[in-house]
Amino acid sequence: MAMWWGKRGNPEATEDREWADAIAGCLALKPNYYPAIHPDKHIPSARLALLQDLVVPGPDARDHPAVIVLSTLVEGGEAYEAEVPVRLIRGVAQSKGKIVFDLGRLPETMDLLDKSRTGPESFGPLNRRQYARLCGAIKRESGAIDESGRVKLDFQTWDGCYIVRNSGAARRLALWCRLQNYYPKDINAPGPKLTVQAWVTPKALNEANMFFFREHSRILFLMHDPALEAAIAQLRSLDPNYLYLPPAVPPRADDADRPAAIVLPMLHRVAPSRVGQSVLLQHWAAELFDVGRYLAERCATYNSENSRLFFPDRD
Repeated sequence: MAMWWGKRGNPEATEDREWADAIAGCLALKPNYYPAIHPDKHIPSARLALLQDLVVPGPDARDHPAVIVLSTLVEGGEAYEAEVPVRLIRGVAQSKGKIVFDLGRLPETMDLLDKSRTGPESFGPLNRRQYARLCGAIKRESGAIDESGRVKLDFQTWDGCYIVRNSGAARRLALWCRLQNYYPKDINAPGPKLTVQAWVTPKALNEANMFFFREHSRILFLMHDPALEAAIAQLRSLDPNYLYLPPAVPPRADDADRPAAIVLPMLHRVAPSRVGQSVLLQHWAAELFDVGRYLAERCATYNSENSRLFFPDRD
């Protein structure tokens, strides 16, 4: 005997139609990519700590798991003394230019040639006097050398990269690091060294949060779109796992490039009757900046030990 639902009809079928309409509303829009972590212009450990400041949750979303994860992505540890290979120093905390996470791309700006000589600036190797000038400038201006001569470094445990905690002289620091390739690998060689004595502050991923990226949801950054915000709000009314995080600073009419974030639950967390359309939504978002995928790729590529955070079953 058929079930009679009266004028309102089958409530589940009604919800599924509303769901389909909300998915269609998303798919009809073209998402604009936002480089939440630029490969050269951002220090990952610092940028990850700031992602929460790019967007703001609404009053009904402050307890959403994604909001909590964004606020606690990176944990700092106690500083320790260590001897660090120069080749592992990848970036600088501050630079006048846009590049901070690729020392090889920072140009030399220090005049190390004799005033009587003409021609292009020297990138090394340098003689003793030139090298002494370079090191002196770094010690005076970088803010990265303590009184004992140790370099202050941050260490990203998930990819093995060291970052100089400088306040200036970024290009001179970059030149100093590059020069190490010009000298013989002899600990008694004058001047340059293959390692530096350092104060290292570890920056680690919060392991408890990595479960969220593996099993719960994806957090994706894109340019703010009011139409998409409305479509995701419709999805959220049917499933609270979905979320749209608007820009922390509202866009002006002449400046629409403000980042937002969307949260899409993993397929196994979606009702079976909605999986097919959810797959389309996941494909629609494939080109957006995915925080979890970014971290998984960095761990898998540079640190086999940390890759277990995302691939726990891998030998």
